[in-house]
Amino acid sequence: MSQLKRCTLWASVRAALRGSIEMKAVAAVACGAALLAVLAGIFLANPAEQQLVVPDADPSMAEDDPKAQEPEPILLYVDVGGAVRAPGVYQLPEGSRVQDALEAAGGLMDDAVLSSLNRASLVVDGQKVYVPRADDMQVASQPSEAGGGPSPSSSAALISINSATMTDLDALPGVGPATAQAIVDHRDENGPFSKLEDLMLVDGIGEKKFAKLKDQVCL
Repeated sequence: MSQLKRCTLWASVRAALRGSIEMKAVAAVACGAALLAVLAGIFLANPAEQQLVVPDADPSMAEDDPKAQEPEPILLYVDVGGAVRAPGVYQLPEGSRVQDALEAAGGLMDDAVLSSLNRASLVVDGQKVYVPRADDMQVASQPSEAGGGPSPSSSAALISINSATMTDLDALPGVGPATAQAIVDHRDENGPFSKLEDLMLVDGIGEKKFAKLKDQVCL
């Protein structure tokens, strides 16, 4: 085969291959365009399915809101007197303590005596919180003219029912933790004892128990 024929044959093969590749490319583009047309038709035919659905708010969620269900606070009426700056009856929320009642009454006076007052105790509705003054304690500690008070020589060994702690009171004969707490609560609510016989006003102390205590205590 001559050189000219070989060149002519090679040119024909190259042209055939190039034409085949171009036809395949055109066919691929045509298929892609057809697929896009089909997808566009589906999308346009069902526009409602393409919308974003936002669920309505659940009305029960408002009922579960803890702030919406908070009950109104229970108010307690407390009478605060004695050595405070503004004695009177005050409203305090349930769970308040004696310290809260004192702050509501303007705070303590300079001559307030706190030895018989438990400022950490909870207050109850209708309670009277009395803060003794220094003068009150001096008057209460003086022996009566009838000789009912202790003599100076014997008072050193006695327990003061107006200033003793629960531990001191618990050490008295016939007095346990419950009775000691009752004595302290009585002091907090009514102020200092004015006479020894007032111990019988405390729950749990009758005439028999007082007879055992009267020689062991003082004001």
